[in-house]
Amino acid sequence: MWKGRGLAALGLQAGDVVTERQAELLLREGRHPDADRIERELLAQGESPARARRATVLGRPIEHNRSPKTVKVKERTPWLAFDLVFRPPLTAHIAWALMDETDRRVLELCDGIARDKTLAWLEESVAQIRSKASGRERARVKDGLVVAVFRHYESRATESRPLLHSHAVVSVRARRPHDGRWGNLSADSLMANIVAADALYLLHFMDEVAAQLGCVWEPREVTPGRRPVMDIAGIDRRLIDWQSTRRQQIEDALPVITARYEERQGHAPGSGPATRWPVRPPTRPARPSARSCCR
Repeated sequence: MWKGRGLAALGLQAGDVVTERQAELLLREGRHPDADRIERELLAQGESPARARRATVLGRPIEHNRSPKTVKVKERTPWLAFDLVFRPPLTAHIAWALMDETDRRVLELCDGIARDKTLAWLEESVAQIRSKASGRERARVKDGLVVAVFRHYESRATESRPLLHSHAVVSVRARRPHDGRWGNLSADSLMANIVAADALYLLHFMDEVAAQLGCVWEPREVTPGRRPVMDIAGIDRRLIDWQSTRRQQIEDALPVITARYEERQGHAPGSGPATRWPVRPPTRPARPSARSCCR
């Protein structure tokens, strides 16, 4: 479904269903989600095909990026969207899978409320648009963001493990405040606040679940010496371990990867994140082929 205050400038409303063609037009081509209809109407009014197509483009056409005169790889491959993933704590996935249909819908509602509140914060307080030559200056967006939200229910690793989560695909196109023209969002402005957005989503989700389902939250230590994670109290630890397949895969593979690192580098890896990353095992499975996930 569509989300964001920026929809008004496109004649769309929050909650409308995102069709496959609309997603392709906006998130793959940088054009109005209803470009096909707009183009047909302009052609019927006597506009040339070139002018009719240009009228549906939001901001700079991606054809510019594909020009052989463009030498930078980053510019030849336009970045048209950000994929923000909203995922509840692990025990919430287990609770969701074991609940009856009524409580399951309530938990999904809690996730949706927390997600939408976090998106509103990003839209109002974080998102900035580039302007001037080379995008050196930043300004608040004129209307807001245009977001396509898709909810998924299962893990990439295996369909037998529940994983309630949402992908909020934020269009890079937004309107500048001073002239209302379409431009590109600033990537660094969003990326610098991803951790804060994750924490905000978690807090909103915990509040909603406690208020609407009466669940109690408790801290659980995952890695000694590091910040604990928050879990719904009363979930059997065996279920938590069963759900944590990727963590177990990493723990199983880490000794082999670490030994290879020591053999290659001549010393053991350090404890900092910059050193741990090169020895992180590539255990994540490939993405499955695309299919409908609507319910």
